[in-house]
Amino acid sequence: MDTTMFFILGSAVLAIIYGLILIKMVLRWPAGNKQMQEIARAIQEGAKAYLNRQYRTIALVAVALF
Repeated sequence: MDTTMFFILGSAVLAIIYGLILIKMVLRWPAGNKQMQEIARAIQEGAKAYLNRQYRTIALVAVALF
């Protein structure tokens, strides 16, 4: 392998390590008060409904194209 491949792989490994560090930092933070948690739950429900609708639409398009 040449130096370009090592640079690419090294960058990918560093990005993964950085992501893991950020996950660890965020999970340490407090969840917030009751109102913040209710808002977060509402956002999660909305996001889940949106993604389910998107996946269903993409599946229909994929079946039609197939």
